[in-house]
Formats: sequence, structure tokens, C-alpha cells
Amino acid sequence: MTIPLFFPPVTYVQRLSLRAPSTIRQLCEIAGVECRASGAWTERQVEIVGGKELKITAEPGDWGKVMIEFGPMKLATKVGRQGAQIALAVLAYGMHDLAAKQSVIASSWTRIVSPKGRPKSDRALSGRERQRRFRARIRSATPA
Repeated sequence: MTIPLFFPPVTYVQRLSLRAPSTIRQLCEIAGVECRASGAWTERQVEIVGGKELKITAEPGDWGKVMIEFGPMKLATKVGRQGAQIALAVLAYGMHDLAAKQSVIASSWTRIVSPKGRPKSDRALSGRERQRRFRARIRSATPA
């Protein structure tokens, strides 16, 4: 699993009512990472709900409640490992929550996906070389 390069902007509301919130410490346990923070930072309430697309709603401040909507996610009574990992990544890189960021910073699943397209090379090819390779690919792809 990898995380997206860009997260949607956070929508801030005055009050946010959560039905079944988890704390950052609980999300770290579910995600299988060590919570590298202590104190009130780890008690921030976070709720994960299903939705059409990724959406972040939060109360202002460092300890405000957060609601994260995932698109397409089956609503369950218990958050799974992948859901907890995505929620921690959203907190860390979408909301810049320090407790979440320090907890997931060394995890392999926080790597950003490389953009699709032509692989990078040390030097640019000339037009003649690109055309030669293109013709060789076309010859090898067409049946005889």
C-alpha cells in the first residue's frame, strides 16, 4: 500500500460530533506501528467513515476532533489495518499532526507512488535513437 501524493484540503467546522471515535494511539496499535508520542497528543479523537471520496473534516486546534471519509469503504464496527494506516497518513501529511507523523515516518507503506510515464534516464536520447527504438518495438510487436 502507498499513500497519495496530494491530500484534499481540510474543512474546519466549529463543532464535530463523532459516533465511534478512535484515538491516535489506538490507530497506531491497529496499524501495527509504534506510537512515538505521549500525552494529550495521542488522545486526539479520530473517526473513519465511508464516503464517495477522501474528505477531511476537523475542529480547529491541535487536539480537535477529526472525521476522515474514505471512498469506497465498507462501514464496519472496527477499523482495519489498512484503514488505520490511511487515517494515520491523512493525519500526518494532510493535517500535519506531529504525533501521527512521527509514528509513521519510517514505515514502508508511507512511500509515495512514482508517477506513471517514461522512466527517468541519465541523458536524453536523440530523435534518431528514439525513432530507431520505436521502429524496433513495432517490428517485434507485429506478427509475421
